[in-house]
Amino acid sequence: MAGPTLTLALETATSRSSVALTRGSLAGGDVLAEWSLERGRQQQRSLLGTVARLLRQSGADWRDLALLAVSLGPGSFTGLRIGLAAAQGLALALELPLVGVPTLEALACAAAASGDVCCLLDARRGQVYAGCYRLASGQRPQPLLAPRACPPAILASILRQSTPFSPTLPSSAAGERLAGAGRPMLMTGDGAEVYRRQFEDIAVLQWASPLLARPRAAAVGLLGASIQAAAPLAPASSLAPLYLRSSEAEETRHRQEGTAG
Repeated sequence: MAGPTLTLALETATSRSSVALTRGSLAGGDVLAEWSLERGRQQQRSLLGTVARLLRQSGADWRDLALLAVSLGPGSFTGLRIGLAAAQGLALALELPLVGVPTLEALACAAAASGDVCCLLDARRGQVYAGCYRLASGQRPQPLLAPRACPPAILASILRQSTPFSPTLPSSAAGERLAGAGRPMLMTGDGAEVYRRQFEDIAVLQWASPLLARPRAAAVGLLGASIQAAAPLAPASSLAPLYLRSSEAEETRHRQEGTAG
């Protein structure tokens, strides 16, 4: 009988990428090894080199792997493209299934095992990538607030109107709120640190350690195995990054086209 799934996970959504080797899922899985690396011009080459060294020093072989997992975003446009391209290339070469993992869900899993968590990544240009989740031990996070890119003030307004919280899936609209039974909510991510002052008046919010502010490949691997166990996976070639907004270059081009028109 086969043991728990051995997963190689890649996380490249922020300036600090990571790779991890995990066994099993959120339900009692283990992190066998995890390495981080700073993003640079040769990120794809260093990423694959780090993966090879991780496997070698863990005593594992490419042939031992059963699953690949990659962080899909939101996050750095360049980082996400590099991570997904590397993962798709490995999936093709090794003939392995590839699962795409939403970055904010992985960030929530890295911050807590249960409870309500709001994840904020600094999206620059005065915005955050945000999503709120309810976690139960060993299970995939349940969305409370659908992921979006927005100014932190808008998110703070939603949270002020939404205490207490309940599982709903609103997407956007003025007056958006989450109503229901009251519970504390943990704030995590580098965006929570950058914009903390805008949320400090909301009494039910608590703050995770800054050490948990970055997405981790270990969480991507364990969550990826849980996603794979729950439903059939799409072909690796069909996966695409979850950007949530246009790039700065695209927005500039649209403004120029609008001016020219």
